[in-house]
Amino acid sequence: MINISKDIPLEIYPYKHFFSNYSIDECLKESIQNWLLNDAQWNLVEASFYTQYEFSLKDTELPHFLKFIISTEYLSDLKARMEKIYAVDLLDNIDVVAHKLTKGHVIKIHNDFLNEDSIKESHRLLMHFNSNWNVENGGLCMIFTNNDASSIHNIIVPTGNLLQSFEISENSHHAVSEIYSGNRLTIIFTFYSR
Repeated sequence: MINISKDIPLEIYPYKHFFSNYSIDECLKESIQNWLLNDAQWNLVEASFYTQYEFSLKDTELPHFLKFIISTEYLSDLKARMEKIYAVDLLDNIDVVAHKLTKGHVIKIHNDFLNEDSIKESHRLLMHFNSNWNVENGGLCMIFTNNDASSIHNIIVPTGNLLQSFEISENSHHAVSEIYSGNRLTIIFTFYSR
């Protein structure tokens, strides 16, 4: 199981977000990393502002040790934690996808905000699975105050058991710097609200 602290401080500026750590048994973490690297069915996606491999965990036959991550019980618990941290009401629908970025991949500044739907993607929660990752690997998590690269507010190296989350809005500008080496692995939960 992957556990999240009950007391996570929420940053308000430049938009609601947090960085923290999750706790996990090291054998489980190693099993997840090995499966993501060696057996997962990745699809390459290239768009105007990013290139990455991805797939939905809900549309994949997961190994037994990872099935908990899409279970109703686990997702309900994550939803309750997110509702408490952000003081919001979220819908029960939660998407769970994995991303892999490799050498040369980058995600440019963007905000994830979509305005056309009545049910909106409202929050993301990212669990990074990058052992021995350091600044030389690239793939840094970057927070901006606006969509200009000079407005950088915070930079975090996605190492260890990094947990990252943010509220999706017109102001939630973020990016991932270019990958220089290694495979940057992340499982991402997307939450919805009306």
